Amino acid sequence: MGMVGVEVPGGAWFISHAGADRAWAEWAAWQLVDAGFQVELDYWDWGAGDNFVLKMNAALDRGRFLALFSPAYFEPDRFTTPEWTAIVAMREKITPVRVAEVVAQLGPDHGDTLWTAHCLARAHDDTFDHEGARALDEDTLRRRRRLLGEDHPDTLGTATNLAIRLAALGQVEEARDLGEETLARQRRVLGEDDPDTLGTASNLAIQLVALGQREEARDLAEDTLARRRRVLGEDHPGTLRTARLLELLEATWDEPDIE
Repeated sequence: MGMVGVEVPGGAWFISHAGADRAWAEWAAWQLVDAGFQVELDYWDWGAGDNFVLKMNAALDRGRFLALFSPAYFEPDRFTTPEWTAIVAMREKITPVRVAEVVAQLGPDHGDTLWTAHCLARAHDDTFDHEGARALDEDTLRRRRRLLGEDHPDTLGTATNLAIRLAALGQVEEARDLGEETLARQRRVLGEDDPDTLGTASNLAIQLVALGQREEARDLAEDTLARRRRVLGEDHPGTLRTARLLELLEATWDEPDIE
C-alpha cells in the first residue's frame, strides 16, 4: 500500500502496537492522516516475512515513533530479545499513547510499568506539562531506588530526568543538587566518558549558569565538550549543544547576573 498521507517536515509517524490492538492502531493512523501527517503502519506497509527490527529501525530513521501502550504491548512473549533491545534503544524518541490500563495488570513496580511511566513523563514534558512530568519522575525514582538501588543506571537516568523537570519548574537549586549527586554516581558507576554521564554533566552546566555559577559551569562544559568530541564526534547533537552552551557563556561573560 505504501506510506499514507502527505509528506511533512519531521517525517512519517511509525505506529508501534500489539496485534490485539490493531483496531486502535488503524484508528490512530487515520487520525494522523486526516491531520495531514504521513503514516507508516505494519499492516499497511510491511510484507510477510519482513525483518521486524530492521523495518522498525528504518521507520524511526525516517520519522517519529508512536507507541500504543496496553497490557498486550508488554506481554513477555510478544518480542524476541533483539526486538526488545531495538525498542529500548529508541525509548528516548517514543511518544506513548495509553489505549488500555497497564498498571492494573502488571503492577506499579513492574519494570515495564516503570518504563511506561518514564516515557509518559517525557511526553508530559514535551507538551510543557512540567508538573505532570515531575510527579511521574518522582514516583518512578522512588520505586527504582527501592527496587534497583541508588546506583542502577535506570535509577540514575530517572534522577537526571527529574533534575530537568525541577529546573523547568524554576526549582533550579534542587535541580542542581540532584544533578551533582547523580553525576557523581554516574562517574563512579558508568565512567566519566559514558554518554549518559556526559548528558547529565551538560544539563548540570546549564543549571549552574542559571544560578550564576558561571566559572563552575564553564569548567564543566569545557570538560564535557572535550569528552563528547572524543566519544561522540564533532557533529553529534549532544556535542553541538554543549558547544553552543560554551559559546553563549563566552558571549555573555561580562554581563551582570540578573537577580
